[in-house]
Amino acid sequence: MRKAISPELRLALTLHYLATGQNFFTLHAHFRDGKSKAATIVQEVCIAIWEALLPMCLRLPATEDDWNAAAQG
Repeated sequence: MRKAISPELRLALTLHYLATGQNFFTLHAHFRDGKSKAATIVQEVCIAIWEALLPMCLRLPATEDDWNAAAQG
């Protein structure tokens, strides 16, 4: 069985993909992993980042007053 890919390497692969826009074939060659695995890692890490930052960055209006204040602003 292959050794698991560390969280640090997963993040590095994702940040490299987001920063450069390279295709998964290039990532696969650079990080020595399969193309489909690279695509899966990028998707999983992006979802994890989204779920972690969502409550801090995007608060949904909770009450009718909140919605009205947002509509006025």
